[in-house]
Amino acid sequence: MNVDEYLKRIRYTGSSGINAAPYVTNPGYVAPQSPSGTVDYYFTARDAFRTEMTLRTDLSVNYAYRIRAGRAQPEMFFHGEVLNVFRDFQICGCGASAFTNGGGTDLTTIGQAVRTPRNAPTVYQAFNPFTTTPVRGVNWDYGTASGSAFGAALNHLAYTTPRLFRFSVGIRF
Repeated sequence: MNVDEYLKRIRYTGSSGINAAPYVTNPGYVAPQSPSGTVDYYFTARDAFRTEMTLRTDLSVNYAYRIRAGRAQPEMFFHGEVLNVFRDFQICGCGASAFTNGGGTDLTTIGQAVRTPRNAPTVYQAFNPFTTTPVRGVNWDYGTASGSAFGAALNHLAYTTPRLFRFSVGIRF
């Protein structure tokens, strides 16, 4: 994979908030972590997951015809575009609409939930993040109670733009 292909893939990780307060003795801080507070904990390597490469072929056509009419020379024009000519669909976290898709990213469109003792206390066992390596299935797991899959599209904005036609026609003076 070359550098250009690597950069087109959006990276994300498996992390969630955990409560580390029960495992820390306060050495005298005025405002220690509250017992109900959370800190971010990475259950996977940072940027362990990547979306698919974003591939899309667009076509643009321009045509103009100058009308000779005295001093003013109006011009009739046509501008047409076809986005995603070959209907390539990848889960990319592209987000937004066809007019901004392909430039920015919106990872909220891709499922990244991690279940822990903090958000599913009856399912997962608490662990000391300073001395214990959490075990998937015992201390944590991917996904949510509602079943949305980790790394799966949450809505249509997670995918590349579908095939789209747009055009403009007019006269310029």
